[in-house]
Amino acid sequence: MQQLPTIFIIGFYLSSVALTHTQESCHVNDVGCQLPEDQIILKTKEQSESWMSAFMDQFETLKNFLFGEPSWNEDRAREDKFNEEMSFGMDEDLMIKYAQSLASSMLEGEQLKVFTKAATEVLMQREDKDADGGIIDDYSDFIYPPVKKIIPHKVGHVQHKELGVGPPAKLITKSLNPPLFEIPNFLSDEQCDHIIKMSEKKGLKESTMFQPKDRTLAGNNKGIERVSYMSFLTGKDIDKSLLNTIHERAADLLDIPKEVVQWSEHLAIGMYNPGGHYYAHLDSNEDNNGVPCCFQKLCYDHDLNEVDYIDCCRMCRYATLLYYLSDVEEGGETAFPLADLTLNEMLNKESTHWQNLTETCHEASVVIKPEKGKAILWYNHFIDRNGYITNVDKRSFHGGCDVIRGQKWIATNWISTPLYQHRHWASKYREKFYEYMRTEDPVQMDHA
Repeated sequence: MQQLPTIFIIGFYLSSVALTHTQESCHVNDVGCQLPEDQIILKTKEQSESWMSAFMDQFETLKNFLFGEPSWNEDRAREDKFNEEMSFGMDEDLMIKYAQSLASSMLEGEQLKVFTKAATEVLMQREDKDADGGIIDDYSDFIYPPVKKIIPHKVGHVQHKELGVGPPAKLITKSLNPPLFEIPNFLSDEQCDHIIKMSEKKGLKESTMFQPKDRTLAGNNKGIERVSYMSFLTGKDIDKSLLNTIHERAADLLDIPKEVVQWSEHLAIGMYNPGGHYYAHLDSNEDNNGVPCCFQKLCYDHDLNEVDYIDCCRMCRYATLLYYLSDVEEGGETAFPLADLTLNEMLNKESTHWQNLTETCHEASVVIKPEKGKAILWYNHFIDRNGYITNVDKRSFHGGCDVIRGQKWIATNWISTPLYQHRHWASKYREKFYEYMRTEDPVQMDHA
């Protein structure tokens, strides 16, 4: 099927909405409509708000059509280009402004002014709703910069990247969609041992999942999908020089300022005993009714403890950098069931148990064996033309296969970056990072 031009699809949907809402009785543009001037302004404002509301409904329909039913386009090259083009066009504020330009062809004079004012108010109300409660104050000294991706070239391709601290990184391409890389010896044995030692000292708890508010606050956010233990380490928990080294190497690898790594989520620790696993999941979430990114929003439980849940925020993890801290005698692989699949191949998996890696681990497209010191890097989002995250890449589904023998330790840097329109919002982890780094050092890392 030949790809329809992006602007044609958008124009078709928006025009249908516009026509629907310009055929009401005694519309302000109708010949012979004799409403008093104050009623004309009121009527136009009401119609404008209704028009904008209907437009947003159609916008969601358009998104669902384009991204929820992918079988209409089976050609990978056209699909990838379409995703790239649409990732820019899907910015909702830009779409509303485009809607306003359509309206300008149907309204004129005072009516156009009133519509423009009403549409502006709708935009302001949306921004107020997004920013209501818990958003971190702006920091005028830092605006999140655009991001980019390392080019994967082809599966098996090897490239070397000089990093400011430590040895160069050797990146081996494991998949193109998402761009996925294996990086041997990213951490030293001593660094891995220190992270494990300090994790055990701090203590671990049973792993939870990102769930809606009612389940999270009721403590019902655990399940058979994730069987492991977890912790988070900050500058008060491990050697600060080691934490700085990890942050600097991650920032150099991704070509982003070190602050972006520092102000992302704390270093996450995972430990899996025999039988431990994590079914295939995404590290990021699609937009949920306009909720902000979790790293830019404060969410609380009933006791005013900070806790993230789906109703309050969504994960915006541009990239994941996972470190294996130990070898595993058997099992414990990281699997990517949808990596590099065509759309038809993805659809054919719908009737299978592909997310249950206890059953389907070695049926996954890519399976990576854990090796102490090795890192793997992948990207969770498409990037718009401004260089900011947009839709989640469904091919980034991944999970941990069952540990058969031995014990598996991992650490993870989830690198959080914002949407373009929220690039000036600060991270809630910013001040915490500096607070923890000001504390006295714990036991220093042992050096061989």
